Amino acid sequence: MQALTTNKLYYGFPIFILGYADQQFGANLTTCSSSYSLGNMLVFGLASDTNAAQQITHYRQCSLNVLGAADMLLVEQAGFHHRQAKLSTAIAYHFAANTKIPLLEQAQINLLVKIDTITVVGDYTNFTGHIQQRWANDHLIQAGKFQPARLQPVLYVGDDHRRLYRFVTETTTANGAYLKQARQKNKKRTPD
Repeated sequence: MQALTTNKLYYGFPIFILGYADQQFGANLTTCSSSYSLGNMLVFGLASDTNAAQQITHYRQCSLNVLGAADMLLVEQAGFHHRQAKLSTAIAYHFAANTKIPLLEQAQINLLVKIDTITVVGDYTNFTGHIQQRWANDHLIQAGKFQPARLQPVLYVGDDHRRLYRFVTETTTANGAYLKQARQKNKKRTPD
C-alpha cells in the first residue's frame, strides 16, 4: 500500500439528480453523488453555498432520481450549470402529488424525501430525511417484485486529480454467495 495524497476520494458512489422546489425558478435540479440510506432514512450532502442546498434547506423536501448511462447528458447539465433553471420542456418530468418537487420520468428509481435534520459541517450541508415514497421504472419490477440485477446506476470514482464515471453492468452475485462457497470448500477439506 502507498499513501494517497488527495483531499477527495470517490470510491464508487451512485450518481443521482436531486429535484427540488426553487423560489426563483419554481422547480429545479442538481446532480449529486454523496449519499447513503438505511431503511427509510436517507442522508446526502451538498456544498452549502449552492442554490440546491439553500432551496432544500428552505423547503425541506426533495426527490432523488437515479438515472443510467443513457441519461448522462442530463446528469452533466444538472450538475455543471449553476444557479439557473435546469428543468425544460425537453425533460420528461411530473410533480409529486401536492408538491413542487419534480420526479424525472426517465429515472430508474425516484424517491420522495422529507428532510428531518440539516447539519452544516465546514463548507458542506448534510441533509437527513426519511423516504416518503418510492417508485421504480417498469423494467425493474417483475410480478410486483423489485429486480435489483436490472438496476444500472452510474458510479462516481476518482480523486482531486481525476474523476470518472463507472458504469454498472448486468453481472451480479447473490448476497451471501461467497460465504456459501467458502463453506462448501471447507466441507470438502474436512474429513468425516
